[in-house]
Amino acid sequence: MICTIINDKIKCMMNNETSESKVSPLLLIIALILVYLITVSILQFAWNNSVSRIFNVSSVSFSEAFGLLVVSMILFRM
Repeated sequence: MICTIINDKIKCMMNNETSESKVSPLLLIIALILVYLITVSILQFAWNNSVSRIFNVSSVSFSEAFGLLVVSMILFRM
């Protein structure tokens, strides 16, 4: 079975299936963490440059944005 998407690769590793290109689990975890950190940075930048100015609310720090994204992922089960 050829696994081309990260989600498929994780499923293949969990089912002990082999794929043509082997990717280490550590590399997948690092890639997911980097994507998450980039997402947090983009959302924080967007909030601080648009919403905080329009509605006159305080800016959000990186740790607050990180926590809010974790809580939203738990609540909405992404």
